[in-house]
Amino acid sequence: MCDSARVGDVKLIIWDDGTYYYFEPKCGGTDLHADKNCLKAILSLYEVGKIKSAKGKIFEFEGNFDYEFATVEEMGYSTNIVVGFDGYVLKSYRRIGSREPELMRVAGEIAPEICGWGKYDGQYIQLITRKITGKDVGKMFYENYVNFEKNAELELLPINELVGVVVRLHKKFETLGMEEITEEDISAWRKYVMKMQKQAGLNLDLKLNTLFSEMIGKEKMVTHQDLHFSQMLWSDRRIYVVDFEGEPMRGNGYEKLQPVRDVSTLARAVGYITSGSWDDWERNIVMKIYEEYRRESHYRFDMRDYAEWMIEKAVYEINYELQNRPNMVYVPMRGLKNSIKFLEEIA
Repeated sequence: MCDSARVGDVKLIIWDDGTYYYFEPKCGGTDLHADKNCLKAILSLYEVGKIKSAKGKIFEFEGNFDYEFATVEEMGYSTNIVVGFDGYVLKSYRRIGSREPELMRVAGEIAPEICGWGKYDGQYIQLITRKITGKDVGKMFYENYVNFEKNAELELLPINELVGVVVRLHKKFETLGMEEITEEDISAWRKYVMKMQKQAGLNLDLKLNTLFSEMIGKEKMVTHQDLHFSQMLWSDRRIYVVDFEGEPMRGNGYEKLQPVRDVSTLARAVGYITSGSWDDWERNIVMKIYEEYRRESHYRFDMRDYAEWMIEKAVYEINYELQNRPNMVYVPMRGLKNSIKFLEEIA
């Protein structure tokens, strides 16, 4: 069923297909997130340097950090194990071969500093970074929205910095290669939307055979792919992007998409703050984000592209919520309706 290697109180599990793994702590039945000894047991593997599994594959670690720590803290909800300890963050990936470490290197100062990483059979399965202390950008937007509803004084949102980070990130990702969007890309993206809507039991009231049709010849490149406010922290009057794993249901690959899609995913994040109300506040923020990105970036796109990627993202979100948080599916359902209406208004 699976391949495993064990050192001390930690067990490394590799499934037969080589795609998933997890650590199974054996510390009196306590959870890794709350138990410092479990974390110390995992970090002790790094002193060993490597362990051999039953199939002869190697777990290796490289890094420069102080593993003699005093505190352990949970780092919020995640499908991965994410633990903070004395100025560092340890993330263990659910899937072998995460793209995140390489993209964080490309992102440079926009992302947390990488201090160490674990690999299994040469592919990333763990990452240790410097901890960035700051305010969740999503919380800033939520507080602004609440004050808007109360007719209270609004805190100035860092939209210029928000979009500026996206622009700088895309310039760095350009080094991974840029290409022109082809008819084959358009066909693949349409099939993806059709597949996702079928999985969700939807019947979109728009012509899928025209979706993305005006993107041919424009740029495609590696993108963040899952850019939303909870992936960002506001610290020392600047924004850091702290997660680069991409969409959980899309896989680990470096698929190239139109850069403005990252901006559309931010627009969909605005919808999660308002629960898809599409009121004056939401429309205003969605337009400000688009206008600022259009002013600061040099890529070829228009508002139709922006709206179409919002539709694609909403369909993805519906599937994600149905599988993970069915009580939240009403938010992207409203978002899909609003995005279609938005596209119709600008067509």
